[in-house]
Parts: sequence; structure tokens; C-alpha cells
Amino acid sequence: MKVLFVNDTSDFHCGSWAACQVMTSAIRARGHEIVVERTRAELDLEGLEACDAVVVNGEGTLHGDSPRSLRILDLLRLAQERGMGTALCNASWFAMGNAHDDVLARLDRLEVRESLSREVLQDRHGVEPVLTLDASYFHPARVVAGREAPARIRMTDLYWPAARGFARPTGGPLARFPFIAMDQLDWQTMLDQTGASEVLLTGRHHGVYAACRARTPFVALSGNTPKIEGLVAWSGLELPVTGDVGALGGLLAGVRRYRAAFDVLFDWMESQPPWSSPF
Repeated sequence: MKVLFVNDTSDFHCGSWAACQVMTSAIRARGHEIVVERTRAELDLEGLEACDAVVVNGEGTLHGDSPRSLRILDLLRLAQERGMGTALCNASWFAMGNAHDDVLARLDRLEVRESLSREVLQDRHGVEPVLTLDASYFHPARVVAGREAPARIRMTDLYWPAARGFARPTGGPLARFPFIAMDQLDWQTMLDQTGASEVLLTGRHHGVYAACRARTPFVALSGNTPKIEGLVAWSGLELPVTGDVGALGGLLAGVRRYRAAFDVLFDWMESQPPWSSPF
């Protein structure tokens, strides 16, 4: 079978790369050939014609009825009209309209990474998605002790609502922490630097996942969607996640009080089944 892999986000940053590697490796392990979507700017009709099924990596797109999200759903509708297998995986889903509810209902697999997206899909779209961890968690890379210098706190970029984007703080108390540029290093280095830290401060969903793989406590600032909060809600634990940048200092100072909750979180995540190909 030929599978059209839609929304390859490998070039976003190392966490996205890890997720795509896990998904494409699992699809190939089933004996399928992968055809990668040619362009994000328009429907890949040529790729659709060449394939038997479509697997969409839902990361980073399915919120706010963005033009990209609507193109992806239109492509899934075309595939369904042609009798092809369709799957939307590794997704979060927020503030989307109902114009594609028929597409959601006909998917062979609908998969979200946290419970808030599941609640939205249940309540507003009448579908029941599967819950699974972000595919990056199952990448085989592991922390290599001693490859990175120890640090009490390292940080990634944070989401700044006023700028509608992620950026590194350039001033104030947060700017003093060693910075991990997730778009400039590989997943192995990300895990090693996180594992050599006592705490990771992050605004990135995949930053949280790197911390969990490294079993390193984190303090998280809300991103452009509440998917970090959705992971915490799914776990049922109280963890240091906030939407207030002014609260980060206090959470960092008091992060040790969450140690028992982090141990439960890390064990729970390690118990989750690995990502599997839908076809």
C-alpha cells in the first residue's frame, strides 16, 4: 500500500522531527510505502492520485480554522470520496468549525494527544477520538549521561500572546538561563541537555515531552493552544503550568514540591502504548 503522509513538520523543530520519524517508521514497518505531501500551500492532488490511504500528522495546524487546517480536511474529504483509507493522528483540536464534521465521522482513525481536544471533539463535533501520547515520546533516542554540562535550569522559547509567536526572552530574570534552541539542534541533544538539567522551563509542548522522556521536572508557560494543559488534565495531576509569565519565578523556586507528582507522571507516560500505524 502507498500512504500519503500529510503535514510533515520535521523542519519545525527537533520535537516535531522526532514525532514524524516515529510515525513514518511505524507506517513503513507495516510494509507500506510513504509518499510525502509535496507542498503545504495547496492540495496535493498528484500525491493523492498515487496513493491508497492518507495519514495526517495533526500537529501544529488544527486550530482556529486556519487555511492550512481547512486544506488538510478538504484533502481528507477528497480521499474519502475516492474510497481511500484516512487517518488523522497526533493531533490537537481547538476552535475549529463544524464544516468538516462529516470528514471526522468517516475517519478510520481519529487520534488526539490530550484530553481537552478530546472533550472539544466529543462536545462540539460528536466524534470519539483515541487518546495517545505525542508520537515524539516514542522515539528511541535516550538521554546519554555526561554528554552535557549540568545546569539547574535550562529553558526553551516561550509563547508571547502579544506577538502571537514563540521567542526567547531578551531581558529580565528569564534571560539569564541557558537557552535550548529547539529549531537548531537534534532530538538526541535536546534530551541530553534536558536530562542534564534540574528543571526545564518551556513554552513548547515538545519541550514538556523532552522533559518527560528525560524524567526532568518542568515548569511550563501556556502555548498558542492549551495542549500542555490538556496533557496535565489527562494525567489528573497538579503540575506547574501557568498562563502568567509573572508566575514563572515562583513556580521555579517551588518546583521541588511537585517532585512526587512528576514521578507519577513519568511512570504513567512510560506505561502508555507506543504509537502504531492506522493501516
